[in-house]
Amino acid sequence: MTAKLRSPEPGHIPVRIRSRRLWPAAVCAFGLVLSCAAATFTAELDRAVVPVGEPATLTLTFIGGEPAQPPDLPDLPNLQVSYVGPSRQVIVSNGRISSTTSFIYTLLARQPGEYVIPALQVQVGDVMLTSPPVVLRVVRSDPRTQLAYLRLVVPQRPLYVGEAFTVEVHLCLRDTVENIGNVQMSPLQTESCTQLKQVRLPNRVERNEYGQFTVIPIVHALVAAKPGTLTLGPVDCSFVAEVTPEGGRRRDPLAGLGFGFIRFTDSKPVSLSAEPQTVQVLPLPTEGRPPEFKGAVGQFTLSLQAAPTNVTVGDPITVKVSLRGRGMLEALQLPEQPDWQAFKTYPPTSKVETTDPLGLEGTKTFELIVAPQTADVQALPPLRFAYFDPEARAYRRLMSEAVPLSVRPGAATPMPVLAAGRSSSEAPPAVTRDILGLKQHLGPLTAAAPPWVQQPAFWMVNSLPVLAWAGALIWRRRLDALAADPRRVRQRQARRRIRDAWHELRRLSVTGPTDAFYATLFRLLQEHIGERLDTPPSAITEAVIEEKLRPAGLSPELCARLHHLFQLCNQARYAPGGSTTELPALCAEAEEILRQLEQFEP
Repeated sequence: MTAKLRSPEPGHIPVRIRSRRLWPAAVCAFGLVLSCAAATFTAELDRAVVPVGEPATLTLTFIGGEPAQPPDLPDLPNLQVSYVGPSRQVIVSNGRISSTTSFIYTLLARQPGEYVIPALQVQVGDVMLTSPPVVLRVVRSDPRTQLAYLRLVVPQRPLYVGEAFTVEVHLCLRDTVENIGNVQMSPLQTESCTQLKQVRLPNRVERNEYGQFTVIPIVHALVAAKPGTLTLGPVDCSFVAEVTPEGGRRRDPLAGLGFGFIRFTDSKPVSLSAEPQTVQVLPLPTEGRPPEFKGAVGQFTLSLQAAPTNVTVGDPITVKVSLRGRGMLEALQLPEQPDWQAFKTYPPTSKVETTDPLGLEGTKTFELIVAPQTADVQALPPLRFAYFDPEARAYRRLMSEAVPLSVRPGAATPMPVLAAGRSSSEAPPAVTRDILGLKQHLGPLTAAAPPWVQQPAFWMVNSLPVLAWAGALIWRRRLDALAADPRRVRQRQARRRIRDAWHELRRLSVTGPTDAFYATLFRLLQEHIGERLDTPPSAITEAVIEEKLRPAGLSPELCARLHHLFQLCNQARYAPGGSTTELPALCAEAEEILRQLEQFEP
């Protein structure tokens, strides 16, 4: 039995042939499905548990797509979110291109607890992607494991209104920290308080239950302004610590000679925070307040000196009053003295001399002038001063010793003394010639040279340094402007390459060869289009015309002429050789097209 093969009917396509024709379309559709399915969105923390004050890094990763703008994170209480920037990566493997875009954020928590970053929804193309929720657990800082910690030291007793006190901020560094840099410390936050001064005291070494630390103290001098609960802090500090690497202390062997330059340390960023603390501020008591009290709060002593002590009625007596102690010295005032009614008192002058860096301890000296008005005064009465002692919680009164005086009554006005007449027997004094006669002859006259200020050479020589400085300044600003504008630098470099390529293209249009002419023309097209789009020339192909130039507003006629030039270059690349007779005309046409392209602003 013989089997017969039936020829296909007209219009009938065998199944095998049809499957071969559909295979490329199926591959493209399958690749499109894979590209859509490959777009993913994930959220990841560099660590799930961090101490208070240390930053955590959140990375939002997009694979196979990229959103139009960085995603916005929701606002969470006590959590500070800072956007660092994007990171992009393109991988080409076996002819396949995969792109990964990451958006990096820094999370800094102020309080311990769990912070839940909910699922984020981001539009990528026509697809809405959703990330899984992320949980960040923040625990209290443990000084036993930290490189450093921040400590806020406040008074432990209640304060009084007007009392000067100090608050210390201690930056404690473990002994493995050799140096710190880029220190950023926030100012001390205070409420209802006046800040007087801030100083940094010398470092000291402290050993506690957590180990050995170097303490950097910063002291603030403050004055409470009103009663109530005073909140001090918080204080934040960030820096980069140079830490001794694990395995021992390695130092530069030349450091002991004074010119070491090798540094065996690891750099680690550190962020610290000191929690706010409260202090109770009490009002000054009204019970037992002396009449001479003028608001002085602290601890003081009083001394008085007066001179001269033997005077006439109305003569001035200089009185120096010194108040020595601790408190707000600038605010001290002398009270009215009712016992000094027999003296005319002039306004005092004052001077403050401090003995500590904060200006809270020292002496304030008042100097005033008093004049007795009657001869019955026998002494300068004691000067009275009162202050409130916050340590004893009571008012204190000070009184100087009386200064004995000897005051005489005012004398009568003396008669003016008249000059006596000169006796005729006295000889007249000798006549002295203190005025000389006029000079009759001036001598020879000479022409004086003009001063240097009026000579052009003087100004030319002195203007040279100014011109040199101005030229250097202009040149430096030009370099700074170029460094701050990378696009302008790229445009200048592109124009330089375009100018050189044009010279070479004109030469090749006359001399040939044809292959070099078309290669130079293709490079010119890349340079011109790349300069207009601010794109590297190596990335410019014929597809850029339809993808970027036409959507940016380039005329269809010019787009068609650019397509024609690209096609000529491609033909010359794949079919080398040819006549050089048409090269000058093509060079002129290319020059006209690219001149029109230079006037296009995307």
